[in-house]
Amino acid sequence: MGNASVRISQILVGVVLAFMATILYRTSNDAIAVRTANDTRSLGGRVAQREAVRIDQTLGSLLTLKNEFETTSFAPDQFARAARSMMRSNPMIDVVDYFDENDQHVAHVEATGREAFGMPSRTGADQIPGAVISAVDLVLSESTVTRTTTSSHALRVRDPSTPPGGEGRLFVYVAEPLVRHLDVTGTIVARIDAQLLLADDLAAVLPVPYVLDDGSGRLQSGSPGGIAGTGAGSQPYVQTFSIPFADRAWSLTIAPPPTDQPAQPWLFVLLWLVAWLAVSVPIEVVGQINRRVRVLNEGLEARVAARTRQLQASVAESQTLAAVVESVHEGVMLVDSDGIVRYANDALCHELGCTLEDLMDKPVKDYPPLAISKAQLSELSDTVVTRGYAYLETERTRVDGTKYWAGITVTHHGDEGLRDKMIAVSRDVSDRRRLVDELVHAKEEAERQMRVSTDFVGTASHELRTPATTLRTLSALLGRKVLPRYAFTDDDAKLLGMLDFETRRLASLVDDLLEVAKVDATETPLDETDVDLRALVSAEVDATFALDARAGPAVEVRLTNTPAYVRADENAIRRIIVNLVGNARKFTPADGRVTVSVERLGDRVRLVVADTGIGIPEDDLPHVFERFYRVERPGTEIRGTGLGLAIVARLVERMRGAISISSEVGHGTTVSVEVPGAPGTSAADATAAASA
Repeated sequence: MGNASVRISQILVGVVLAFMATILYRTSNDAIAVRTANDTRSLGGRVAQREAVRIDQTLGSLLTLKNEFETTSFAPDQFARAARSMMRSNPMIDVVDYFDENDQHVAHVEATGREAFGMPSRTGADQIPGAVISAVDLVLSESTVTRTTTSSHALRVRDPSTPPGGEGRLFVYVAEPLVRHLDVTGTIVARIDAQLLLADDLAAVLPVPYVLDDGSGRLQSGSPGGIAGTGAGSQPYVQTFSIPFADRAWSLTIAPPPTDQPAQPWLFVLLWLVAWLAVSVPIEVVGQINRRVRVLNEGLEARVAARTRQLQASVAESQTLAAVVESVHEGVMLVDSDGIVRYANDALCHELGCTLEDLMDKPVKDYPPLAISKAQLSELSDTVVTRGYAYLETERTRVDGTKYWAGITVTHHGDEGLRDKMIAVSRDVSDRRRLVDELVHAKEEAERQMRVSTDFVGTASHELRTPATTLRTLSALLGRKVLPRYAFTDDDAKLLGMLDFETRRLASLVDDLLEVAKVDATETPLDETDVDLRALVSAEVDATFALDARAGPAVEVRLTNTPAYVRADENAIRRIIVNLVGNARKFTPADGRVTVSVERLGDRVRLVVADTGIGIPEDDLPHVFERFYRVERPGTEIRGTGLGLAIVARLVERMRGAISISSEVGHGTTVSVEVPGAPGTSAADATAAASA
């Protein structure tokens, strides 16, 4: 029973689909027929209108000539000038003749003929075809009968240039009678080049086959092969249009323009077969689906019951959440996409000093205590859509007139990425704002004190430099001039040496203090240029330490094969190199080793100074870049001002670099400085290194 119902369903589906395919096939062909007929009508109407205008313009020129001589007597010379002027302005007319009231040929004017005018010579008259003479006689007789109506007659004229078998050129002879006091005083007969006026123009503007008929049944012109060349399928769409020509109505018959081909029956048969298969195949499994549906219904009922329990739990949770929102101390407000307040808790009303009725269903921008303008609300909405949240601090005025600062956090409520509802949580942050203002004031005061301290250090160091230099000079002079004259005891010589040593220390300390003041003067910018760190390290080590091997360990330089350009202040880089290498040699025995290397790390350049000296205790490493911090080294007489590494760290910081130090007591110290490379040199250096 089940299989029989399936087969019946498939047969019914096939019948219905066949009926629909038939209707669709006929509808498609009808639509193509209507579109083809409309296109043909539109094309023919435009072309017929165009040719009618051209004919009216040509006949209008001839009518102007007629009007000129209808009110005056005929004058040969004047007629010749007027006729040639008309033919120059309208090249469609190439011959004009004048016949008097007795139909005697009085004048003959050609557009390209001689200047003289008159009747054609006898020799020329003998060569005029009889058809031309008949055409002229016919239009003369018709004009005599109608008197005021323009008469026309179309004719094909063969000339010597016409190829054998050709039809000849298409002309129209037009007669305009001159009537005065109801009497015909003469007739103007003009020959119009219809080939140029109509046939050639139609061939140029019509993209489809056509036939032009003068209405007499004797003359036809058109496309080679005529309308029949379009094929039998388009014959039902051929249309004819009327073109007025003087006293006749010429007809223009055109074939339909190229359009869509009629629908193919086999395509609809294939469509029916595909649709029938698409529907019939699923019908086969309908029985199985029905059985499974019953099973699914049972499972669906169980899921509906479970979902109902979940919804009940969700409602209970929502009620709990609403109770929590009402119990919080922060003000909570729900605003829809139009800026209307849809919910507000009691905490917000207490914060603003208003009632719930003052807020609910009111625009945020229209309630002054909320202090949120339309522009701010739009900006908050844009920020929430982009980032997911927004924060705003604004000064509010409560209903009672008191002011306070509110911190407002706005989050999205609804579909993510849409301008839906927003939840705004506000709290009174007046105390925090007051604390922030105090901290800002304290920071500004600290910066001021630091500037005062820096100015003091710079001024004091500058003032101390002169007496320190004087003491150092006097100490040196005392050792050179007094010792040779007087016999000093060992204690006196020792005191004199201590004096020289301390004056040197004092001068060095003053120089370091001046350098610190200069480095701290941030208003004085560094002169940053593209500096080759490799060349600068080589030059400074050779100039400062190469010839001083007796005073400390030798310095080994390890450089890259290509230049290492950095964007930095050249004098600052020199000071960094001298300080780091000088420190390394100071705390390294003479038989030790100091290594200076330069390497490129992507868009940065690293300078590394490593030694095998006495090292720095681990507890002192975090403080070595602090000013005046000196590492206690029991058993050694090496002393410093504690400013060298502080100056280096400050210079590196101002050049947007980074400095790090590692050390182990008894095994040496390594200081690493990284500074930004010069823009655009990273790729060039890598290419140069690869080619090298």
